[in-house]
Amino acid sequence: MAIPSTGTVFQGVASLLRALLLDRRYFWVLAGLAIVADAVLTQLVIRLVGFTEIDYETYIEHINLFVKGERDYSLITGPSGPLVYPAGHVWIHWFLRHVTADQNTGAILVRTAQQIYGALYLWTLLVSCQVYQEAGGMPNYVILPLIFSKRLHSIFVLRLFNDCWAVAIMMTAVVAYQKRWLKVGTALYALALSVKMNILLYLPGILVILVQTVGLFAGLQHIALVIGIQGLLAVPFLSTHPKEYLSNAFNLSRVFLYKWTVNWRFVPEPVFLSSTFAKSLLVAHVFLLLAFGLKWPEAGSGVTAMNSDRRDRHYIVYVQPHRDRRGEVIALSVLLLVRATAAIPGMAYEISDTNQAYTLGTHMEG
Repeated sequence: MAIPSTGTVFQGVASLLRALLLDRRYFWVLAGLAIVADAVLTQLVIRLVGFTEIDYETYIEHINLFVKGERDYSLITGPSGPLVYPAGHVWIHWFLRHVTADQNTGAILVRTAQQIYGALYLWTLLVSCQVYQEAGGMPNYVILPLIFSKRLHSIFVLRLFNDCWAVAIMMTAVVAYQKRWLKVGTALYALALSVKMNILLYLPGILVILVQTVGLFAGLQHIALVIGIQGLLAVPFLSTHPKEYLSNAFNLSRVFLYKWTVNWRFVPEPVFLSSTFAKSLLVAHVFLLLAFGLKWPEAGSGVTAMNSDRRDRHYIVYVQPHRDRRGEVIALSVLLLVRATAAIPGMAYEISDTNQAYTLGTHMEG
């Protein structure tokens, strides 16, 4: 039996690597290997790197007060501050408190919580891969930076930030939209929004897509669904202290601490804290959204194209789903483009931006 030469072996390995990295037929082979490798890496991080307490103790203290009967958001506070997240956050951490509490002492078992967040991280990685696979038009290797991110592992399993839940649910919503499960996608978007208010950054892009695909009236029904889910989750608070809930969970005028900003660290603190600076960022944000929005029609999904005859725009597959396979790829890519360009301006101008926002930027903008 002839022994392959060294050159032949190298050529075979090179061909295999090329196929894994570039051939779309092998996307899930590479993705599967990446997810398995990251599962091992995540376990090593949990076991070998110390947990860093920043906000998780405060989350649990908020829930302790909630369990004791407190429903006034203005009175629910903890070591690092008051409760400023919507009701979905409360219910998620009520569940975490329930499943991670020691049966004898009642103490929270952080390692158990880390394992839950580790599973959440892997789910987020899986649905991110699904988003990229559905969109097409990009090499397989675009998913690899996700597993090499030190910051992502830190945010998910070493700090247990609530951003992780918002991102995981939002990425699942993107998959639902790609699958044309529009109401499922909107319901998931509402759940993500119920965890953290910065998911509002994606609302302009979602509105454009909904109006383009189902029309204005049906689009308003989706908005009603979002509002209804927010109200349902917040019944314990809205039925007792509605003003306090709304002013804390969705406070658009809250003044943020300078020490938490990342984007605007170069700005002097007095300028950062001024109302003029905040209003200037809002104006810049709106302007940049409009600038991006004028580009959306070029991809078949823009605000200036809404009044045209949808029957003629066959490249929007939600309108004519079986007419053109190439149109399907374009539409899926457009969906990602609109969401990304709707969120990027908000992330760029977000005055409260912290390192947690890295999860949004990495998974959603790719």
